[in-house]
Amino acid sequence: MALSSDHPQDDPSVPLVLMVDDDPTVHDLLERRLRKDRCRVLSSTKGEDAMLLAREAKPDTITLDVFMPKFDGWAVLSQLKEYPELADIPFIMLTIAEDNTKGFSLGASEYLGKPFDTLELLNALKEHCPIRPSPRALIVKDKAATRELIGRALGKEG
Repeated sequence: MALSSDHPQDDPSVPLVLMVDDDPTVHDLLERRLRKDRCRVLSSTKGEDAMLLAREAKPDTITLDVFMPKFDGWAVLSQLKEYPELADIPFIMLTIAEDNTKGFSLGASEYLGKPFDTLELLNALKEHCPIRPSPRALIVKDKAATRELIGRALGKEG
């Protein structure tokens, strides 16, 4: 019998959040809290790297700071929204910038000012990327080898 891991990083039904912020303290605080609340986490301190991560991983949501060196959050948001396969990803802006009108016009789903309230962020994440139930199957077959074979095949298909 194959069992899924209890670790949220290994469970594809758990939302994947891409954190983009140049402040390592924000990464540390958010990552610990998000993992505690059963989210898988990817992180980037650079806008350029975030673009690649988003295109490869296709996260369920992205938290994004505006003020980052070289490639700021506005550029990341507007460029990622141009990719059809990423356009529907909710972006939660976490920033000291008070230009929420610009954020919403570029496609942001939420706009939280720094310092942000952790519960407010968690509520925004729950609203925009709820935990998906893991598909389950009950295999009823008298032969153990056949049950195992069917179980492996279903497991490979998710």
